[in-house]
Amino acid sequence: MGFDIIVKKDGTPILLEVNSAPSLSIDHNVFTEEISPPVRSIVDEMIKVPLVRDTILLVLNQLENQYTHVNVA
Repeated sequence: MGFDIIVKKDGTPILLEVNSAPSLSIDHNVFTEEISPPVRSIVDEMIKVPLVRDTILLVLNQLENQYTHVNVA
């Protein structure tokens, strides 16, 4: 089970969603009548690769060095 949580600037956590079978896999099976190998999902890759990268940078306290600061109202 996986929980997606966002933390506000004041430290308040907000639950976004709960996943019954979370995965960091970037491929999926195409269901056809023939057996076929898994297919790479570009959408999963575009979401999951930066997620893993940024998580590692966050743990290493390097995330701020990766991005410029942008004020969002």
